[in-house]
Amino acid sequence: MRKIYTYRVIKYFPHIRSDEFFNVGIWLWDEQGNKKQIYIDKSQEHIKHLFKFPSIDKKALPFFLESIRQEMNAQSWYDNHLRFSEIDSIVSEQDINEVANILYEDYIGYKFHVREQKDRYAQANETTKIVYEKKFQNKLLLESCNDFSFSVVNKITSKKYYSRFGSVNDKADIQELMYFSLKDKNYTKMNISLLGIVSADEAEIQSCKEDFLSPNHIAYAPYSNNEDCERYFESISQTA
Repeated sequence: MRKIYTYRVIKYFPHIRSDEFFNVGIWLWDEQGNKKQIYIDKSQEHIKHLFKFPSIDKKALPFFLESIRQEMNAQSWYDNHLRFSEIDSIVSEQDINEVANILYEDYIGYKFHVREQKDRYAQANETTKIVYEKKFQNKLLLESCNDFSFSVVNKITSKKYYSRFGSVNDKADIQELMYFSLKDKNYTKMNISLLGIVSADEAEIQSCKEDFLSPNHIAYAPYSNNEDCERYFESISQTA
């Protein structure tokens, strides 16, 4: 059942007369008025990244965050460095905790995944190249592809396989893969795979398959190491 949630993002302004700010928390309410608060924690990697900015007061920020944790009234503030966004809403079938985590990722978490994502993608590309050149050049043709991480042609059957790196835990990865898949009117006849370059347990993989991948004619294959890569190439090398 789809539910409507309302939320406000908490913004931290290092200088109160500047327009520069960082999102540091979210207040979320469901239709019954139940409330969920979620913040950057001083022990998390996110706040360590914030401390790298010269404008951040490293002593003041943890105090401000602790203060807002204690604050239950949106009309009262300890300091002008912390401000609320306007009220916004989101419609979801998920519970309030899951929605809070989604909003946290949308407003806070994603900014700190960019370097990590680039590193993972670079490693996956390097693994692909090494495994392909070592064992599969006679069976497959590896090609670059604008919308996908790479494509592969089986030299015997002439079948083409489109592959995109990602994670079943990352909403943006799934959305982008579905978008690029649906761009082609023949997507139901295409061989498209999400290559999981981040470890995930079987329950998460199965849930993602049932909800997003299989209904959109997308397969899933683990791809976090050389052995996974070799198994994937082996599967599309088959001629039967």
